[in-house]
Amino acid sequence: MLAEDQSEVITFLQDLRGATAVERIETHISYVFLIGDRAFKMKRAVAVDGRLTAELITRAARMIARFHRGAPTIHQGSGSANIAGVLRINAAGFATSRVFGAHELEDFNRAFEKRLTADASLLDAREVAGKVRRCHGDLHLRNICMINHEPRLFDCIEFNDQIATVDTLYDLAFLLMDLWHRGFPEFANLVANRYLDATDDDEGFVLLPYFMAIRAAVRAHVIATQVEESSAAATDKLAAEARSYFDLARSLIVMKPARLIVIGGLSGSGKTTVAEMLAPRSGSPPGARIVESDGIRKAMHGVQAEERLGPAAYRPEVSEKVYGEMARRTLAILRAGGSVVADAVFDREANRARIEAVAREAGVPCTAVWLDAKASLLRRRVASRTVSPSDADLEVLARQLVADTDGITWQRIDADRDAHEIARVILELQSDLKRQEARLLGLWFGWAGGRRRRVRP
Repeated sequence: MLAEDQSEVITFLQDLRGATAVERIETHISYVFLIGDRAFKMKRAVAVDGRLTAELITRAARMIARFHRGAPTIHQGSGSANIAGVLRINAAGFATSRVFGAHELEDFNRAFEKRLTADASLLDAREVAGKVRRCHGDLHLRNICMINHEPRLFDCIEFNDQIATVDTLYDLAFLLMDLWHRGFPEFANLVANRYLDATDDDEGFVLLPYFMAIRAAVRAHVIATQVEESSAAATDKLAAEARSYFDLARSLIVMKPARLIVIGGLSGSGKTTVAEMLAPRSGSPPGARIVESDGIRKAMHGVQAEERLGPAAYRPEVSEKVYGEMARRTLAILRAGGSVVADAVFDREANRARIEAVAREAGVPCTAVWLDAKASLLRRRVASRTVSPSDADLEVLARQLVADTDGITWQRIDADRDAHEIARVILELQSDLKRQEARLLGLWFGWAGGRRRRVRP
């Protein structure tokens, strides 16, 4: 976030004509000027100094999940009616601005209404399930601060309960959209995945692109309204910013086809790192849902991802349940239209066959890869781990190395490469698969068209 120069406004308020005395008070978020019997409050410009990290984002996601769990549930209408109200506010806001043309606004609003119709049953089911709550309402980066070294929410919508009473994932979507718009897709994806890990709310995952699109539309119409009230010097800048959100909203409303990427490999092969690089670049924003065995195993035992489990949690019958749950979650997300990156050892043929069967049942393309690595590299990586969702140590790795992996037919990739390069290769494999699908589809239509021409009387 770039800091704006506020010196001119500050000087104006401090030297306000006619004021006998001006008292200035500074808080961590605002300047307050007390002038006679009036108070003027201005939110301070903020600069992000490069300290946004994956660890901080994870803590923020879990903090938001805790906040949403404690937020009061509200039943005052259906879930689809709640979102329809947001769309009406957006449409009314756009109508007060001349930044966008009438025809593009007509198409824009129609696309959002069409998507609302398609998602109405899911939105209504979520309201019945208690997912509509009295939330923050304005949950973007500027409304999250650090207090005592922990991320905290502030400046929520306290003046209008109706605006702040929304689906919890719609509340989260403002932060996801803000991160995406500012060029941090990897953090947007990480927030989404860590939040869903903490809330077990995967059934709503497919709504996130739509919710992000609505949030982008909110920013577009709010900024476009400011254009009408701004000085000539600020008009072009504000109009360009409004347009950037408008274009983002238009791109988010178009869902990308569901895809499945499966990453297998022994402990230390780099599966998790590669999965987190692939997820933001797979499917519709905020990217793919990461379904990983380590996270599911920890959730089954009611502990955080970083907490260690004992040997009993890794008995064969427990692992069978973990892989079964992975398949169940993956199938549900794919069927709903979301994309998945599945991450586990997958050293047993039965588990590989099960995840491949999920892709066939869902009718989506599957790119399955096996990360190959020498034993010495795996030992070095496992020994150097500090905090990690994986509990695998050198003893666990030793048992894995006994297994015969030579017969694995998945696309094999050398794990002793830069993780970015591995992710690039996998994305290329996925692109090749898409091209093959398009070619086969074209051949089929050509064949079918030829048959129709031959039988035509």
